Amino acid sequence: MLRCGWTLWKVLFFGGPGTRVVIGLILGFLSASCVLRAETPSDLVDAGNAAFAAGRYEEALEFYEQASVEAPESAEVVFNKGNIHYRREDYSEATDAFREAARKSLEPGLEARCHYNLGNVAFRESERQRDSDLKECLKACEQSITHYQDALERDPEIPHAARNIEVVRLTIKTILDEIKKREEQQKKQQQARQEAAKKIEELLKRQREATSYGGELIRRAGRERETPTWKQDTAGAADRQGRLRDDTATVADELGQQSQAGHQQQLQGQGGMSGPGGQGGMPQQGPQMPGVLDQAKQHLDQAVGFQEQATGKLADNQPTAAQPRQKGAEEQLEKALEALNKKEEGDQQQQQQQQQQAGDEDQKKEGEENEGDEKKEQKNEEKEGEKQSQEGEQRKKEEEEGQQKQAQAVPDEKARDILDEERENRERRRPRQSSGHRAIDRDW
Repeated sequence: MLRCGWTLWKVLFFGGPGTRVVIGLILGFLSASCVLRAETPSDLVDAGNAAFAAGRYEEALEFYEQASVEAPESAEVVFNKGNIHYRREDYSEATDAFREAARKSLEPGLEARCHYNLGNVAFRESERQRDSDLKECLKACEQSITHYQDALERDPEIPHAARNIEVVRLTIKTILDEIKKREEQQKKQQQARQEAAKKIEELLKRQREATSYGGELIRRAGRERETPTWKQDTAGAADRQGRLRDDTATVADELGQQSQAGHQQQLQGQGGMSGPGGQGGMPQQGPQMPGVLDQAKQHLDQAVGFQEQATGKLADNQPTAAQPRQKGAEEQLEKALEALNKKEEGDQQQQQQQQQQAGDEDQKKEGEENEGDEKKEQKNEEKEGEKQSQEGEQRKKEEEEGQQKQAQAVPDEKARDILDEERENRERRRPRQSSGHRAIDRDW
């Protein structure tokens, strides 16, 4: 390379003008070709990393997208794209990217970082669920711990994974405590709502009686209007209506205090907690009870206004003018009671749905257990059948062996009988010797 460069410069300096022009054109062409040369995936990733470090996430993502076209099987490129989505809080895209990177990765270290980041994503998702659904928030925290554990299995030295597990576990404990606290608050508020409903029912009963008595005073006014008795009864009706007004105002104040306490609990719950990496916050949300109490209190306040006007009209001996005010108070008490009972019915329906879901889960679990028992029983039956089959085969084998032995024993007995008979025949054919002579030996 150095020799070629020296030769080129000798030509430039010692050659003629024409030679310099040609060489200059060559150098210009080479320079242009270097500019037009396509960047490698490594160059694109480096450019994306530089843009990422500078906080230019859109630019970095473009570089990573180009690199993924040049190297579609690169797990590192997909991992970097996941980091961009995570920084942009697009957790769904980040989850898909990290899972794809883990699937493509051939290095345990990179796969461990993918699971670590999946744990971070799951925790951020739990933060989003914190103000809407604590159970979903709890589920996301559990998924986060699972990802951190998977990361540690692939790389026990991965930083912060073990610490993050402890942080998420503390978060889970806080969530469980909050769920329990909310359940206790809802139980107390439900009891308070039931007591308030009973008081409003009593107020409504008294108001209906007062309205009915006002109608009676109107009917008597035609013939008794100027009598002392009628005026005394009208004054008594005004007194009763006034006491009813005071009692209604007391119940309205109680509902207002309960509503204010609920709002304060909700504001106190708007705290944040540190999550993995020391970032993030988990806004808490109090029960939705204050809105119901506020609505009932508004109706009670309007009822108090009508009762106040009715009391004044009765005090002025004007039961006819007091009558529509009494009916207005009666209507507002009915609406207040309806608001509380409607919430009560909603709670009962929700409770029934929860019980039904719990029952369905129990049935499903019981079905799975029964299915498991049936499978176990079936498996035991299969084992017993196999055992009996083996015993039957063993008995059959033993019987066959016995038959073979017996079959072999019969020919052996026949053979012995034949040999014995042949021996007896030889004995009979053998010449008998006299007692005084010896047989002559054959010498031929």
